[in-house]
Amino acid sequence: MKLKQQKIMLENLYEENNRRKYVHPDPLEFLYNYSEIRDREIAGLVASSLSYGAVSQILRSVKIVLDQMGESPFYFLKSISQKELIELFSGFKHRFATGKNLAIFLYGLKKTIEQ
Repeated sequence: MKLKQQKIMLENLYEENNRRKYVHPDPLEFLYNYSEIRDREIAGLVASSLSYGAVSQILRSVKIVLDQMGESPFYFLKSISQKELIELFSGFKHRFATGKNLAIFLYGLKKTIEQ
């Protein structure tokens, strides 16, 4: 098979299978909740950072975090302090990750966005 034919075949497979209905129960399903790329990037980082353990627990934990961040994780991070993050997520726990671990991670994202 020639390279051009392979490319067409792979693009067709991608178009056929790149659908939201095939994502669940992957934590990346949360990205579909946001239209802005900046929000999707943050949601993806949160989802990937908590993607260890049982899928049902991963989905629960990611939802808890993103629900706290509201409609725009990007603007949420831009407007919150490290202290507020630590307080907000003080009761959070995902396997061995604590709310403080999560808050420090999110604060790191905030500083990266600022830079």
